Amino acid sequence: MKLAVRGVRSPNMPPAPFASFARATDGAVGIIFGLMALPLVMAIGMAADIGRMVSVRNQTQIMIDNAALAGGRAAQLATTNKLVAASESAKYFYKAQVVKHSIQTLISESATANPAGTEYTWTVDSWVRTPFISVAAMRYSMPGDSAGPEPCRASGWFCRKVTVTASTVLPGANSSTAVETALMLDVTGSMAGTKITDLKAAAKDLIDIVVWDNQGDIKSRVAIAPFAEAVNVGSSLAPLVRGTVASGTNPTTDVIGSGYQSFKFTKKGGGGTNTFKISPYCVTERIGADAYTDEAPGMGAFIGRYYPNTGGTCSLVNTTDAEVNSIQPLSNDKVMLKRRIDKLTIAGSTAGHLGTAWAWYLLSPKWNSLFPVASAAASYSAEKNRKIAVLMTDGDYNTEYWNGVEAKSSYGADANYLPSNDASELQAPRLCTEMKKKGIEVYTIGFQVTTAAKNLLIGCATDSKHYYDATSGEALRQAFRDIALKISQLRLSK
Repeated sequence: MKLAVRGVRSPNMPPAPFASFARATDGAVGIIFGLMALPLVMAIGMAADIGRMVSVRNQTQIMIDNAALAGGRAAQLATTNKLVAASESAKYFYKAQVVKHSIQTLISESATANPAGTEYTWTVDSWVRTPFISVAAMRYSMPGDSAGPEPCRASGWFCRKVTVTASTVLPGANSSTAVETALMLDVTGSMAGTKITDLKAAAKDLIDIVVWDNQGDIKSRVAIAPFAEAVNVGSSLAPLVRGTVASGTNPTTDVIGSGYQSFKFTKKGGGGTNTFKISPYCVTERIGADAYTDEAPGMGAFIGRYYPNTGGTCSLVNTTDAEVNSIQPLSNDKVMLKRRIDKLTIAGSTAGHLGTAWAWYLLSPKWNSLFPVASAAASYSAEKNRKIAVLMTDGDYNTEYWNGVEAKSSYGADANYLPSNDASELQAPRLCTEMKKKGIEVYTIGFQVTTAAKNLLIGCATDSKHYYDATSGEALRQAFRDIALKISQLRLSK
């Protein structure tokens, strides 16, 4: 039996200090950490460089998309050198965003347009400094980018180029939605002087923007409805919309001078007869069950006749030129539409409900049989088609009628006067309401109007954001441009 003697060490055991050293692993961890530290730091640094590149790409894409839309807007507004205008606007907008967001990149920009001038493409090259990745230049060589900024040319490791593009497609044959726009334009006496000049410039701006140069199956067309105390529909259309005066009826009819029809009737007191001429060009309001509808003219739905003054003329009519102040159905002929705008002349008083009604009729498919085939309006239910009415006036609606006879006093101030329908300022909102029920988008513009007129126009508009309060000629022009740009929506090409 062997006895263990306390304190006696086995001859095969190492001394105590060496035993603890043999069991220690601390040094191995340190060595491993030392070997891994540099790659780990480089990996984190490279991730930071790559993350910065991704961030720059994302931010640049957002900014160039916005800049591309700004450039597209400039192209829409420009009548010449569209690419130059688009490029300058996009670059200005892009650089302003770079400053605002403090993007630390070195950039260059370029712009191109397709041959048809319907798509504009912007390219931005951004060189992002990569301080961690650049360490690789100590061991590996990579040619720098000679097109880049000076700090990036020495080595490809010093910077990485991020290229981002955006393309703006202008409305046109490649658009997905057709547009039909009717312009109600006030040519009453209060528009005299610079106001009518301002209106012409503003309306032509809208036509330049809204009517696309490259019309295909998808079209953008504009109709024009000038108004004063009546609406001039022309000598061909007038008998169709107001009906002819049949002979042999009571009252009887005569034809007197210049093709005028007339009512001739015995005075109520039995003392002789009176004769009222009927304008061969101008019409007034519709009364009866269809007063606030867009039903086509016919039995029970005729438009009111206009009985001119003793001289037999309608203030809107220049008989030497049938285009003066006459309505124009939907058309995409920009030259003709702007010519019609240029011919607008000052006329009489303000029956705004008549202009409102005709802006609607020109957009109504129910009236297609009265207009040329090329001017036919699409169905209200047609897919990918927008109908828009732009109602512009500078005054209060203050001209009333009794079955086509203009009232002696405005607003029914004459106690003996009772209008066939409501007063003009009450009829117009009802027409707007019914128009909007058909899906027509209504913009209204008040040009230096009273508070009462402003409130009427706000109520007529689709909503308050569709109303423009123009207090100057430039503001009027800006209102028409803004509406035009909203009508002609740009899109980014993906």
